[in-house]
Amino acid sequence: MQSCLAVGAYCVIDVHNFARWNGGIIGQGGPTNVQFADLWTQLATKYADNEFVIFELMNEPHELIFDSWVVSAQAAVNAIRAAETVSHIILLPGDTFSSAGTFISSGWGAAMAKITNPDKSTTNLIFDLHKYLDIDNSGDHEECVMDNVAATFEPVAAWLRTNKRQAILSETGAAASDSVSISNFSQCNSQSRLLTCFAVLRRLLRTKRIYQQRLGCLYRLHRVGSGQSRQQVPPRPYPEQDRHQVDRYADGGVVCD
Repeated sequence: MQSCLAVGAYCVIDVHNFARWNGGIIGQGGPTNVQFADLWTQLATKYADNEFVIFELMNEPHELIFDSWVVSAQAAVNAIRAAETVSHIILLPGDTFSSAGTFISSGWGAAMAKITNPDKSTTNLIFDLHKYLDIDNSGDHEECVMDNVAATFEPVAAWLRTNKRQAILSETGAAASDSVSISNFSQCNSQSRLLTCFAVLRRLLRTKRIYQQRLGCLYRLHRVGSGQSRQQVPPRPYPEQDRHQVDRYADGGVVCD
């Protein structure tokens, strides 16, 4: 965390427990909302005056009573706001692993929109979205079958504009593979050293620019061999090289049209 903050970047802390602890769901027979709020009080106290720290309440809640999860998340938001001395961005994770694909259809976006700051505003409360390019949205398959633009992010962006809210795509990815099954997609030429799944990712990143600052994304590093995902970006030796990787994926330096 300190290495991230040292380069002047916004850095995210998340609780990566899927809304569970030892098999029990937060606020639903597992840790209580008081305990969850206490955890976030401690984290928010640690970084109370550092506006470059972003708090992601939980990674990928799923298979829970969602109305109860909204109550748990509200308790955490209240705890953070009570402990901080500057207003931090708080990421609000939803149902079905925070899937952008179910943000509207399942109603989790509308449900999480009920969460407010203690003053009833929604300033710096940002929806947390995940969506990969493979067949089951897991990021575990090498083949890219969708870019998620028309089916997912255009309707989500429209919802965000209508409701004057913002979201961030905190997980997406393309495998290091040349396997793409998207109709009417132009493959890279055979001379290219670059991989077509990256081109699909680039199309997603570039398309998001039309969303009028309602939808952002994060750059997430995995160390090679960590076993986390087939869709990994290894850290570079220097922070500016990581920044350059993002620019090239989005703007066209290392991927083909």
